Amino acid sequence: MINEDALLPADVLANLPGTEAVLGHAVAVDGERWRRALFLRRPAA
Repeated sequence: MINEDALLPADVLANLPGTEAVLGHAVAVDGERWRRALFLRRPAA
């Protein structure tokens, strides 16, 4: 089992990307596809 509270070694921490690198990622999403999918799964009135 993974100990989520375990500290990472200093060399690992030193090589992790910063917040900007992580938050700067973008993912292209087909918005129309998801709107259709959500519409088709809406509860019946």
